[in-house]
Amino acid sequence: MSVTQQIGWYWNRLLAMDAAEIGERLCAKARKMVSCPVAQEVARFRLGPCVGVLPLTAHKELCPPELRTQIAADAALIAEGKFALFGWHEAHVGSPPLWHRDFIRGLDGPAAGDSAGINHRELPTGADFRAIWEVNRWSEVVRLMQHAWLESDVESARLAQRWIADWVEKNPVGQGINWTSALEAALRLMNFVWIDALVRALGDAGLTEKQDELAQSVVPAHAMWVWRNRSVGSSANNHLIGELAGVLMASRRWPSLAKICCCAERAWDLMKAETLRQFAPDGGNREQALHYHLFAWEMIWQSARMMGDVSGEIWRRLRRSAEFFCAMTAGSDGWDFGDSDDALITPLTLRRETMATEWRAWLTGQAMGGALQFWLGEAPTDETRVSQDWQVFSDSGMAVARRGSWQARLDGSPLGLGGIAAHGHLDAMHLSLWVGDCALVVDPGTGAYYADAALRARLADWEYHNGPVPLAGRSVPKRTGPFLWTEHHDVPLLTVHGDACEVRFACQAGFVKRSVSMLPDGGGWRVVDETPTKVSHVVRWRLAPEWEVESHLDRQFVFRRAKSGLRVQLMISASSIENLSVSPGDLSPRFGQVVQGLVVACAFRHQISAEWTLLSDGKGIER
Repeated sequence: MSVTQQIGWYWNRLLAMDAAEIGERLCAKARKMVSCPVAQEVARFRLGPCVGVLPLTAHKELCPPELRTQIAADAALIAEGKFALFGWHEAHVGSPPLWHRDFIRGLDGPAAGDSAGINHRELPTGADFRAIWEVNRWSEVVRLMQHAWLESDVESARLAQRWIADWVEKNPVGQGINWTSALEAALRLMNFVWIDALVRALGDAGLTEKQDELAQSVVPAHAMWVWRNRSVGSSANNHLIGELAGVLMASRRWPSLAKICCCAERAWDLMKAETLRQFAPDGGNREQALHYHLFAWEMIWQSARMMGDVSGEIWRRLRRSAEFFCAMTAGSDGWDFGDSDDALITPLTLRRETMATEWRAWLTGQAMGGALQFWLGEAPTDETRVSQDWQVFSDSGMAVARRGSWQARLDGSPLGLGGIAAHGHLDAMHLSLWVGDCALVVDPGTGAYYADAALRARLADWEYHNGPVPLAGRSVPKRTGPFLWTEHHDVPLLTVHGDACEVRFACQAGFVKRSVSMLPDGGGWRVVDETPTKVSHVVRWRLAPEWEVESHLDRQFVFRRAKSGLRVQLMISASSIENLSVSPGDLSPRFGQVVQGLVVACAFRHQISAEWTLLSDGKGIER
């Protein structure tokens, strides 16, 4: 990023703040200038004893055999330094891990230097900060300790402690890339609470003595750092929820921390306020990013369990947000909307790659949620009833419907949370379709953050979603940074009329309307788009990567998914078709992973109809 670009970014970032936020940030800067450095202050602080408040309430003898076996297998690989980053990228990170390496690109970030002076948005080596941070959340260390606790494996526990000690040695407080984010420090703090509980549950005197040393070197520094650097103003999205969760869980476990940050009760009060601010009354997360919805929800739920206090409006909001997540996900082949970095906090599911599916199963009382049931107990929802009609979440601007083998998810949402809408995508009017458990028409995903800014910008743009877009494109909203939009588009209007769900959207060219209706007997979907008569528009349908063209005749396409034997037909009709093509295009099923999928693009005027129907007899549907 050039100097001019940096100045432009800071200027636009300033424009996104109101007077109150500017004042709050100036006060925070002033407090830091007059405060004693964290490293010096925590050196004088002695962490008091931990209390019996635990995230861990499971009894090891009740562990499902499949979970015990999977944890043992995971722990064996982790002990060899073999990690599955983001659930898909196999990497040998070393033992102990190389804490400053981006293992997707094989590049290192800064290990030294004042973290306040490190621009993590543009690391000089070209490394991606998020890929570096992935290893530093200590999720794999928790997995090691889960195995140690379940099998009374003292050696695995010692290995986990050696890794934590190595991290402390290689990452002095406030130095290097791993101290540039208060959220990342908070996630380590949350996981350290789990590690501490698992270590002490083993009852080994030597391990407990070493754990006391580690707690002194880890907990005060992380708690104070997070509290001093917590997010404010327009930056206060899921990051602030995570920061409060880290401080809350640590202070609940070690009450003496209240002297250097805040007590658990105050953190819980702040978190309850953020929950009501960031989750809409219908349960949707206002960031408009489905994986971050789960990410924030888990942090709140872990905190609630530690506090033992979930009631009133917070209980109702958490239940609704869990139901929203279940409604928006689809089987084992789910594709998120909005940003997704496949964030993992604590490894509580059976497998990382099926994390979203297992959370949904736990929340809906299905057997596949057994791992979460073991670690977290009962879910805060009743068994979810699946509606065959449109289920509309008006506050969040989302609608879903299931009929026969099909599921549809229609977006009529605002751009995102707050002035900068950090994790929002230009996906208003986008339609995703599944047949059985197989994704058919998908959201393009996220790709990367700073390491490939061009890819990230494309995947978030209007042209990579399938709502009708003018051939000349749309110039607003304008992105001036990977997490910074300069303005919001108008909020679409989402309504239901019988079997049809309709989105009406005002844009520069005029009003655009999309109507999605179910075909008789659950056979498929009819999608009708209407646009201003004089302006040429284009619709681009992006198919999941497993689909291939079986046949193409004029305006009729037949797609086949070889793995399942499914065959789906697309019939297109329009008042005036100007161009129709099929070509490969980029998709990102997981963070950092880019694959190719088919893109059907149709340029037209005024009106276009697309009918998706299932041709197979249904025997190949994956369930």
